[in-house]
Amino acid sequence: QTNKMTTLTLLLVQVLLVVPTTFIQALSSPPFNIRAKAQTAPSLLTSLINESKCYTTQSGASEFASSCATNVVYEDCFEPQPIVGRYDVERHLQQRAKLRNQREDVGVRIDKMSDGTTACGFAWTWTCNDLEGLRGTTFVELN
Repeated sequence: QTNKMTTLTLLLVQVLLVVPTTFIQALSSPPFNIRAKAQTAPSLLTSLINESKCYTTQSGASEFASSCATNVVYEDCFEPQPIVGRYDVERHLQQRAKLRNQREDVGVRIDKMSDGTTACGFAWTWTCNDLEGLRGTTFVELN
């Protein structure tokens, strides 16, 4: 019931702000990924996005997936159904990264991130050099 409520809240944000929304449940703590060890949700995500480039590189997409629980649920408003399971999430992110890494200067900028130990939300903007593109929000919950 909590997950439905959270998803509904995010979808309302999408409608009101006309921005894409992503909901990711169950990014893992160890033993799946050393990086996830003893990190808060904001620090793990900042590392995956800024250092690993999880949305724009193949290796970053794999690292993101290795940080997920085996039963992760990845809801992308551009997909008709949630993506369930680490393997399918990795495959989805790999496909997206392959499309995005045509240019070296494309990336995701974190505009704002909430605090939280096991969950957080963040607003983001796609960038390419000095240009700004699509904006959205994402909510992530750790195990």
